Parts: sequence; C-alpha cells; structure tokens
Amino acid sequence: MSVPKATEMTIRNFLMKELETRGVKVSTEVSYRTPIGRLMPDILLCNGAEYVVETKLGAEAKLLDAMVQLYDYSKYTSTNGGFAVLFPQELRRSWGIEIIEKIVSDPKLKYIATATFKDDRASQRFVGNLSEMADWIATHVLRHPAVEADTGFAIKVLTEAVEALTASVRALKETELEDIFGGKSVFENILQYEEGHYPG
Repeated sequence: MSVPKATEMTIRNFLMKELETRGVKVSTEVSYRTPIGRLMPDILLCNGAEYVVETKLGAEAKLLDAMVQLYDYSKYTSTNGGFAVLFPQELRRSWGIEIIEKIVSDPKLKYIATATFKDDRASQRFVGNLSEMADWIATHVLRHPAVEADTGFAIKVLTEAVEALTASVRALKETELEDIFGGKSVFENILQYEEGHYPG
C-alpha cells in the first residue's frame, strides 16, 4: 500500500497556519507581470507592506534557488522584501499526514531562512524550529516601517512660508503694521522692560 509523501506545499501550509495565528495576512494566489516573465511567489504576506516567501524542501543548496527568486522580486516588483525558507530534508520521507503534522512542529527540527529587505534592514539569516521561524518572519512583517523626516521638504515649506509672510508684511502700511502687533505702546513697553523700567 502506498503511503502519501509530504510535498513542499504540504509543509508550506503548516508555515502559513503558524503565520496566520500571529496575525500575518497570508495569500497564495498572486502573480506579478515583469520584464522577465510572470513571477508567482509561494506565499505573499500583506500586512500593509508586502513580502514574498519562497519555500524549498530538501538540501541546503536549494536555498540558493529561493534567494535568486527573492532578487527577482526585489528588482521587478514593489514588494518590501522577501523570505527564502528551506524546509528540513527529514520531511521528504514517506510518512502519513498524521505523523508529518507531529514532526513538522518538532522543536528540534531546524528550518533555515534568509530575508532580504528594501528598507534600512540588512539581509538576515535565521535558523530555528517552525514556531521560531514563524515568530521571526511575523516580527519583520508586522514591524512598522521607520518613517524618516524629509528635511529637504520641511526646509522648502518653511522657506516658502517665510517668503510669503515677508511679502505680505512689505505690502502693509506703517499703521497697519502697528495694529497687527498691538500698536506703538506695545513696543514702548517692550523697550521699557529691557531697560528695567516697568509701566505703571
């Protein structure tokens, strides 16, 4: 009697469930049209920012294939980053689904991943069990991107405001200018304060 063998998709489903329990929105039916053809990630994580996940099952050399795919997503799509995840080779054995379910979440079983990002985060490598892997991915996906102030834009806005204010003040008559600041008596009082004389 033939025993069903776990495939990459079987294991991927377990990873997706783990991510969903951590609040990560998961999608699988996605494709991108690019100059190099249609790109279809194994998983798309979309909690505001989008991240792709490419999974492989087997030898560690397969992780390199997934990393090449991440490069393509980085270059040709608007995704914010991606994860190349290698499932343990032990899961390729012919075990029944019930046994696979137990083995997949074994804390001693190690999953390997590499992450790349388009923001200020450096590429990272992670090794851990399925639960730890899901925690690590979720931490990155649910992280609020750091918003940097655009100082150039702020300076431009302030400069334009000063120029507009200066132009408005230049058009005023002397009496209008006095009225804006409270009249001549305000200036006289300010000068008296500076000299140490206080109005009665």
